[in-house]
Amino acid sequence: MNNQNYNQYQQNPYGNIYNDPHKYISPEDNKKANIISTISLILALGVPILLGVMGWAAVVIFDDLSTTQMQDMSNIGEIITVGLGLISWGSRIAALALMIYVRVKYPNNIFGKVLMWIYIALIVIGIIVLSVVIISCGIAFGACVNGMMECGEIGAKFIGILWR
Repeated sequence: MNNQNYNQYQQNPYGNIYNDPHKYISPEDNKKANIISTISLILALGVPILLGVMGWAAVVIFDDLSTTQMQDMSNIGEIITVGLGLISWGSRIAALALMIYVRVKYPNNIFGKVLMWIYIALIVIGIIVLSVVIISCGIAFGACVNGMMECGEIGAKFIGILWR
């Protein structure tokens, strides 16, 4: 590249990726974005799993206590589980907020982009699962209400609907 082309290239602020603020992310910014994205991933997946295990343990422990020693302790396991569930949802909301922060502040960070698509996929899967559960409950409720003698016969009547 001759000197004239080089000067013209340097004068154009968007001539290469290093001068284009929309294409380049510095190593320091990339490292910051990766750290925030890792925290977001831990908040989205690690904390709910850990809290789920803790909630299960609380129910098991307090159910054992309520049957052997204290009858007044029977609902504490469920109360702890509800509290941990609320903390779990709060951590998921914080994870989404951190991912949005990374996407706004560091739009070219690859980990932030991948994390965004992972969260979108998880939300879509959740919506599909919720839809299937609602439809299944509607079928089961309709079977019990519309004259079936026993709700245990649901599968026999509706197996043709589900597998056509």
